[in-house]
Amino acid sequence: MNEKGNIMEGGCHCRAIRFKVVGDPFWIGACYCVDCRKISGSPYTVFAGYKSENVEILTGTPKEYASSEKVRRSFCEKCSSPFAYTYVETSSEIGKLFIPVGVFDDPSKLAPKKHVWVEQKLPWVHIENKCMTVNLFAAGVIIRKDGKFLMVQEAKPDVYGLWNWPAGHLEPNESAEVGAKREVKEETGFDVELECEIGLWPRDDEPNNPTQRKKLFLGKIVGGELAVQKGELLDVRWFTEEEIRAMKDKLRSCWVLEGFDALSKFGLDK
Repeated sequence: MNEKGNIMEGGCHCRAIRFKVVGDPFWIGACYCVDCRKISGSPYTVFAGYKSENVEILTGTPKEYASSEKVRRSFCEKCSSPFAYTYVETSSEIGKLFIPVGVFDDPSKLAPKKHVWVEQKLPWVHIENKCMTVNLFAAGVIIRKDGKFLMVQEAKPDVYGLWNWPAGHLEPNESAEVGAKREVKEETGFDVELECEIGLWPRDDEPNNPTQRKKLFLGKIVGGELAVQKGELLDVRWFTEEEIRAMKDKLRSCWVLEGFDALSKFGLDK
């Protein structure tokens, strides 16, 4: 560990686990998601993000729990105090630890600078400070089969005839995972299993707004039959990557081609 920079220490309630971090966190945010709420027992949790090489466990060994396919949460098995959560698999967040600020000896220095998963917050929680609020408003899925990708052709007047990944807006209090699978079913008739998260993109109509995001997943078909959503779509069709790249001017969003780039980045393009 590089000992240069600000040093902070913390630990669990029974003091079986003690840790220290070096340097400033790259991210501090309040999370309102259902998973964090269930695990913490609190309406929301504020986390400070550090690269794993800047975190050292001084005493004890945290126990680990898989709270989802891509998230692992660690805690003290004696007093149950949380220690951190990390991402696994293909996430761009691998190699980072997100530590709840309440376990630091002096959490007063770790005020949140962002709010995330606000769409899942409880209705009586009010956000009054001026830091950035990030909202997920839509989700989509890259579906691949036999070297081809499933695309939908839009029928709405403002995007008429353009092709997109199966995607759509999230309903109130709906998670991105549930919304993505629902949209695929409604638009294409297929049931899908989400394999991993690909990334986040800004809204097409607000590309410079960092608070509005849509999430893209990689998924596979596990059931259902092809059925085009009447009134919303003109067609649903399979294309090769080369065919999709060739119709660049007929794509609804930059996230279509950037989705291929993300697949390549994570080694999922085969």
